[in-house]
Amino acid sequence: MDTISAGMTMAFACECFEEGVITREDTGGIDLRFGDADLMLQLLEMTARREGFGDVLAEGSARLAKKWGIEDQPCCLTVKGQEIPMHDPRVKVGVGMGYAVSSYGADHMTAAHDPLFTDEASFMLKSLKPLGIYHPMHPTEITNDKVRSYQRLENLWRMMDALGLCVFGFAPRGVMTLDVMVQSLNAVTGWNASL
Repeated sequence: MDTISAGMTMAFACECFEEGVITREDTGGIDLRFGDADLMLQLLEMTARREGFGDVLAEGSARLAKKWGIEDQPCCLTVKGQEIPMHDPRVKVGVGMGYAVSSYGADHMTAAHDPLFTDEASFMLKSLKPLGIYHPMHPTEITNDKVRSYQRLENLWRMMDALGLCVFGFAPRGVMTLDVMVQSLNAVTGWNASL
């Protein structure tokens, strides 16, 4: 069970309940209200077991929005059927770009978070120079440099996925440089690869 999708689906259902899109009749007598932590835990258990209203929630926000006839409403926060994470694309437009173009929907791991690119002296930005990412970028602006960096980092992370490497181990998200990543790969495989 995905924590992001589960939480966003429960929040979506709460908003639909509060807006009158669904009623107690739809929820099996449950009053869906924000702020009730015990209720959220109960709904999570019900969803995991597909019991009662949990069986409905297990379908996710996009399917429920279609079922309830509100798929075009702003309360349905999904991209390609996947619920969006908490990272707000209005203040991290590169992350928003990732939400929009990812082949499988909104995912906060498909794009570098824009604040990583704001400080020229940061380890993160310095580490990306081998990829041709040289200059700081404002978090709320989409520029040619930001689009180019997205494409280059997307290639890097898909390569790391294919190699079974953790993106939190190496720059820009991790503590080791890309040179260390290449050296480690060569040491394990006997290859003589370059970045």
